[in-house]
Amino acid sequence: MSQRGFTLIEVLVALAILALVAGAVGRQAMQMLQELDRLERQTQALWLAEDELQRLQSWPPPGRYQRSLEALGEHWQVVTEVHPTASADLRRVVIGVGPADQSEPLFRLTAHRGRY
Repeated sequence: MSQRGFTLIEVLVALAILALVAGAVGRQAMQMLQELDRLERQTQALWLAEDELQRLQSWPPPGRYQRSLEALGEHWQVVTEVHPTASADLRRVVIGVGPADQSEPLFRLTAHRGRY
């Protein structure tokens, strides 16, 4: 008489394999969510940098300007640096945007402004 079904060892091996796969999928999903959060914050910083570039007057004086703002439910630090270039009619503008509690900007935007 033959018996049908799985032995206890076969079931335990199958459960161990399932647990390993579930753990790997869980780690991958967590990494994906962290990356999604990082990309969302970088996109928000990009929007704020573009807004800051639009706020600048058309011919900003050289210097470093810093301001804090609250936007998108968070506190942000915006640092704008205006540098002269080799051309007297062109200035380089670098805008760094990041969370107020971090020293390094999350996003940096570089643009040029002409006198005319």
